[in-house]
Amino acid sequence: MTNQELKLPGGGKAVVFPEEVVVFNFTEGDSSALGDFLATHSVVPVTFLATKFDPAVFSQAETRNRSFIFAEKFISRADVNPEFPVQWLAEGNLIPMDAGGLEVLATPTGFQVQSVTF
Repeated sequence: MTNQELKLPGGGKAVVFPEEVVVFNFTEGDSSALGDFLATHSVVPVTFLATKFDPAVFSQAETRNRSFIFAEKFISRADVNPEFPVQWLAEGNLIPMDAGGLEVLATPTGFQVQSVTF
């Protein structure tokens, strides 16, 4: 089965997995296209991966179960409301995700996302 994906105008991407939608490199310029895409997949949670803090990211999917993964090398914790569901990745740290068996690794330049074989 092929996962549905949306290439975003600002260079990001949204990928639909059975467990959740994962949004990579969201920018404010992607708001309209991403909002429409998420509306068609309103049943599953959304996870945003970002190396740039953009307040517009928080307005996307705000009525849904959503979470954020930020690279702490690029985003200051002081800029983010501590009540938001955020996981912080320091360079070299790895977070396994349910979506598609992905693993997210923080690198010197951002994130590396890899698929895990079971």
